[in-house]
Amino acid sequence: MPQSLVLNAKISYHYHKKIYIDYVELADFLQEIFKKEEFGLLEDALLSTAKALKKKYKSIKKVSLHLIKPEISPPARFGVHYKRIFKL
Repeated sequence: MPQSLVLNAKISYHYHKKIYIDYVELADFLQEIFKKEEFGLLEDALLSTAKALKKKYKSIKKVSLHLIKPEISPPARFGVHYKRIFKL
């Protein structure tokens, strides 16, 4: 049974007028990852998501992802944080 998840993402990338990330497209892309894939662990979801982001958006320098399962043990919120700096 699917569980509710909250994904917070911070992304740094090389920006200039012709290379930018459309945030609506990015949000749609992230939602598709979680619709298509089934992850056993939050850690696997974050590793796969970071890899997919870099593959689609080559200009990304750094990602910081925080995935939370809000319904595990209310009122506490448990989750996993993953940070990666990519070589260009």
